[in-house]
Amino acid sequence: ERIERRIAEAAEIQRLTDERFKQEWAAFLADEQKRWTTHMLLRDEQWRDHDRQSAKLAERVTVVEDEVPDLRETLRALQALDQARLQSLFNVVRELLAEYDQTLTKVR
Repeated sequence: ERIERRIAEAAEIQRLTDERFKQEWAAFLADEQKRWTTHMLLRDEQWRDHDRQSAKLAERVTVVEDEVPDLRETLRALQALDQARLQSLFNVVRELLAEYDQTLTKVR
């Protein structure tokens, strides 16, 4: 009878240990599921933020690309204006040099 009682106690201890292990395993799985869900929610939010930023940048690039032809034309006009001004300046310098040469020729 003592042996049977010891066997029954050992069986009960084993059953309680198994039950505790199953509870701990279920708690671990539940915690892991919570961590995974939180992780995925954070990743999804980061991805949405990334998408929003990409959309804003794409919009800005489109605006800049749309302005490029106008800016190119403005730069061409400024370049032509600068060339005309430089040409006028060179003409004035040539005239002054010609007058200087004439004055030097008369003085000699």
